[in-house]
Amino acid sequence: MGRVRVTSPDSTTQAPRQELRASVVIPTYNRCRSLERVLAALARQTAPAGSFEVLVVADGCTDGTAECCRRLTATMPYALRLVEQPNGGPATARNLGVREARAPLIVFVDDDVVPDEELLAAHLAAHAPDASDNVVAIGPLLPPSDMRLNAWGEWEERALCKLYDAMEAGLWQPNYHSFYTGNASLSRRHILDVGGFDPAFRRAEDIELGSRLSVRGNTFAYLPHARGWHYVYRSFASWMQMPVAYASASVAIGRNGRIKDLARDLSFYTYRNAAVRCTTRLCLDARRFHLVPRMVRAAHERAAFHMTEAHRHAFVLELAELLGGDVPRDGQVLLGRLQILADGEDVDVAGAQVAHERQHLAGTVLKWRRGCESSGTRSP
Repeated sequence: MGRVRVTSPDSTTQAPRQELRASVVIPTYNRCRSLERVLAALARQTAPAGSFEVLVVADGCTDGTAECCRRLTATMPYALRLVEQPNGGPATARNLGVREARAPLIVFVDDDVVPDEELLAAHLAAHAPDASDNVVAIGPLLPPSDMRLNAWGEWEERALCKLYDAMEAGLWQPNYHSFYTGNASLSRRHILDVGGFDPAFRRAEDIELGSRLSVRGNTFAYLPHARGWHYVYRSFASWMQMPVAYASASVAIGRNGRIKDLARDLSFYTYRNAAVRCTTRLCLDARRFHLVPRMVRAAHERAAFHMTEAHRHAFVLELAELLGGDVPRDGQVLLGRLQILADGEDVDVAGAQVAHERQHLAGTVLKWRRGCESSGTRSP
């Protein structure tokens, strides 16, 4: 990885020592001004400053981030620690922060998410000593009231807010598809037990980790009062790249043998919005499309959510037979994108996420078609 440098604060400037309950991990790359705003907001938390530490992981920053953090360590009421590494991406940065953390609870915050004063208190309450240690807590990423987001950032926040409203109303349950590490918390040992974030993922590394936590048996909870104000900026180019990046991540997850996730997603196909079903049909060879209902029935019949290893093996064989060996793997993983970020079966709620999911599907289709062209495989 290269040289890692850790800078710890002067203990004389910190709040009186208490039991350290949480380590706030913030990976950052050349967002010094935004990071300063986040660190200032952490100084205003209602949670006692001595109950948490903040680890900033500077991921190869060249904009003065390290110097800024060293200056701020003397002014913050909490323990601010700087960890520096050569640029390795968000997964590598978060893994380093988790390894260096001293508290049993990890709270992930992004460098463009300004925490509300109650954010840490809400996360700490969700992981109180009498609460389940198995919980992965998710806080909302909300649009700030003091800044007008550009069109692409506003679109992203609007889609997220619909998702949060549906979770708060109980229309669907939070799961790993909504595990965004811009505002989330879980026990440090759970992260280490599953091997941490996969550095191969430059985007969707949090969802990929969440899927492994879900398989392991962790449960997900939504914390509406753990609010983070998301000062997101999306250029049109970066917005266009998002579906391709998430589609690539979905393909990689599928290639890692997550057939249970695929079976689970398939079981929701019949509840998808008409636009999503139509898009899927366009992505699949007409000779294969009629097999989708059979695969849906197979997923139900095999009780895909609670299959034994023997049943899972049988399902894999049946699914492979239905899809056929000559169908590009990207086409198989495309079906796994039909989840629309949620477990709910309500058609109206699913429809609220159509625009978001169509973007993901479009990216997968583009990647699939490019792969077909490069390999000589016929695409529909």
